[in-house]
Formats: sequence, structure tokens, C-alpha cells
Amino acid sequence: MAAVFARALMARTAGLSTLNRTLLITIENAFSDVLEIEDLNLLINASSTDSRFNHQSLLEKRIEKTNHLYAILKVPEFTEGNYGTNGGPQPGLGEGFYSKEDEFFVRLISIAKGAKMLTRAIPILFPYQVLSMIVVILRNLHVIVHFPTNEESDIRLRSLFRMVLIALNGMQFGSFLICFEVLINNNSGVPYLQRRLVKTVKTKIGMAIFSTFLQKAYDVSVNLVSQYRQLQNQNIPPQLLGQQQSHFEEIQKLFNFWQRLYVLLFEQLQGKLSSLFNSAVVLPQTLTQSSQNRDSEYEPFTMAAGYSNGAVSDSVWHFFVLLAKNANPYQKHIILQELSPIISSVEHTTTIKVLLQVLGQII
Repeated sequence: MAAVFARALMARTAGLSTLNRTLLITIENAFSDVLEIEDLNLLINASSTDSRFNHQSLLEKRIEKTNHLYAILKVPEFTEGNYGTNGGPQPGLGEGFYSKEDEFFVRLISIAKGAKMLTRAIPILFPYQVLSMIVVILRNLHVIVHFPTNEESDIRLRSLFRMVLIALNGMQFGSFLICFEVLINNNSGVPYLQRRLVKTVKTKIGMAIFSTFLQKAYDVSVNLVSQYRQLQNQNIPPQLLGQQQSHFEEIQKLFNFWQRLYVLLFEQLQGKLSSLFNSAVVLPQTLTQSSQNRDSEYEPFTMAAGYSNGAVSDSVWHFFVLLAKNANPYQKHIILQELSPIISSVEHTTTIKVLLQVLGQII
């Protein structure tokens, strides 16, 4: 039995060594493509005013190099209706990857130069390529958020996620909601997935991602409701009534899609809101006792001395503000009920005061 285990371990080690070499080669090749595409973009900008450059030829070369870059990154292709909502990773992937196809790309992110390369690649890839990339990142977010173990790796990964957030905010709302659906559906349902969601949200990167979804969805939803009311009050010519009805239906469809996703998120977090705090919040004794067993499930991963990948307290309160802005009256009541013991025991910062106002409390 020991010999069998040893052979299996050696095979696994050899496999990882081969994978690591492949990853490093891929990163070097991808960086070469990134640099060449950046140079091509400069030439394309110059070609619009300089007749020495063949503008069309440069555009075609950029398309070719961009597609080559995307191909060597081995990003599993996004397809409508088949983008990863199975609620968990495939069997046999102990590291927690969503699928074997995702593993290569996710491991690129875990390497310093790989994360740096992807930070520069996202702005130059085509929108559908960026969408596929972000889908893979989000369905493996529970793994990626725990890559940083010190300040250096934290800064590097957050630089990558700043580009991810920019890409998310620049998406059409339908694509944006599909990304959120991927994130929620892969972290909801059975208890271990709910615990995984809490572990993800309470990290710096996870908190930034979820707050971005809540903020943009709130802003767009308010705009959609405003558009809907304006259309209702307009005198539309008979020949345009069909077009108006189509617009009504599209607005309603997007709004309902967001409401359904928000309900899913709220259901996973209900009863666990106090668990999102990492530090700097002294819980009342009664709450501490009732949460003692549950809190142990959300302990952060082992970190370097003096470093934590957990979101700071004010970021958590800001997340609660956004959660409350998107909530209906009953959900607001639940939020207030869960957070009241903490709110009454801490100094009321500006963010906490805003939260209380959103929850309908007189300050």
C-alpha cells in the first residue's frame, strides 16, 4: 500500500512539474503577444494620420495576434446557456476548481508574472473573450481569493481584479447579470457551498467583486424603472406601439433577472451577516456565544505574519449598505434584525449612519 501511495505521489509531483513548465512557457509567449498587440495599437492610432502605415493591414494583424493570445491562454469558451452553473466543482478536483478545463487558466493567475500578464491582456482582448475569461474567474473565485498570502501577492492580484471590475462595469447589463448568475449559482444550495460563499465574500477581493455587482445592479435597476415610467407616460404613435411593447418586455426581463439573482444571494447570506466581519468588531456576548460554532467554519486560510486577506470593517459596512439598497422592506427588516446587536455596540461611522438611513431608521 505504501509503495502504491509513493508511486501515486511521484506521478502527481511529476504531473505538476510538467504543468508548471507549461504554465511558465505560456506566460512568456502570452507576454510576447501582449507587447506586440500594444505596439500594434500605437501604430494603428498613428496610421489614421500617417500615410506611411497601412491601416487595414495593421488592423488585420492585431486581430490575428489577439486571437492567438486568447488561444494560448486556454480559456474555456463561453457559450450561452452553458457557462457553469452546476453548483460545484467536478468530482476529483480536490483543489476546488470548477472543472479540469478551468485549472490551467486559474493556475496562470496564481503565478506572479501570470497575474501581471493578464492585467495587461484584459484591456486588449475582444469583449467576448473577456467575458469568457471573467466567467472562468468568477466560477473559481472561491479558489482565487485565497491566493494572496502576503502584501506583495495581495497587491499583484488586486491589480488584476481592478481590471476585472472595470470590464464588469463596462459590460452590457445582460452579460453583467450572466456573470453574477455564474458566481451565485456556483456558491448556493447545500451548506458547504453557502459556507464557501461567506468565505469568499469576506475577503478583500471577494468583497470588491460582490459590492461591484450590487452597486451596478442598483444603479441600472433605478434607471430601468425610470425608463419604464417615462415610456408609460409618453404618447406613442400607433405604428410604434409594437416597438414600445418590445422595449417594455426587455426592461421587465432584465429587472426580473436581477431580482431573482438578488434573492438567491440574500438567501445564502441570511443568518450569516455577522460572519462577514474579519476583525475590529467586538460582538456582544450573547451574539458571540450563539455564533461560536458557526464562526469556526469561516476561519481564514493560513497567512504570513501580520497579513490578512480579509476585507476591512468599513468595506463590510459598505457592502451592507449596497445589500440594503437592493432589498425589499422585508429583507431590510431581516438585515436590521441581524445587525442590530453589532450596530448598538460600535461607534456609528458615516457608513453605518448611511446604512441606518437606507434601512429606514431615524438617526
